[in-house]
Amino acid sequence: MGREPAHFVPQPKGLSYTRSTPPELSQGNAALCWATSLQSWLKVMVHDKGEKDGVWDTEADRRAGIYGTPWRRKEMTLKNMLSQWGDLTNQDHSLTPDGIKVVAIDVGMGGDRLRPPQFTAEYARLKLTMLSHLYVLYFSFHMYHAIVVYGFEAMPGKTLELLVMDPADGQGLTRRSIDFFQAPNRVGQPMFVGWALP
Repeated sequence: MGREPAHFVPQPKGLSYTRSTPPELSQGNAALCWATSLQSWLKVMVHDKGEKDGVWDTEADRRAGIYGTPWRRKEMTLKNMLSQWGDLTNQDHSLTPDGIKVVAIDVGMGGDRLRPPQFTAEYARLKLTMLSHLYVLYFSFHMYHAIVVYGFEAMPGKTLELLVMDPADGQGLTRRSIDFFQAPNRVGQPMFVGWALP
């Protein structure tokens, strides 16, 4: 008689997903995080998806009042951004609250405006795996801050960690726990999560 096969008990393993690593850029001026992160996001989007010209043309775009508006995905320098969107910035070059809407429309970035409790591990996993790198604006301590999310790691019994490019001085390519966005100083402040159109 043959031996019984050994009983296989699957061991829980972590789940991870990584897109192309975005360029690591430093903002210098804290008010320019929006532009530095956008520069990194656009570089990696052009690398992965190519430059593209498009038009907002869905029924949802019609309801949003942007139907027929052209968009262009291309690499941009800080100088280009300030030239194109300087009228949407404050005196210190930080982006005004409505500025991100215009920037997103111009570069072909879809997105959600949500509250931090809606930015769950499942939401982040789905957007990263199904769409593209994420451009995330969230409330920091006294102003908004922008990062690029390019992956995640989820280990059993641990909180999901996002792989991010943070342009703040001394940060670079680092990690942020999904719980980071639920901190008391952030939980009541809206966030913006953007991704590249196909």
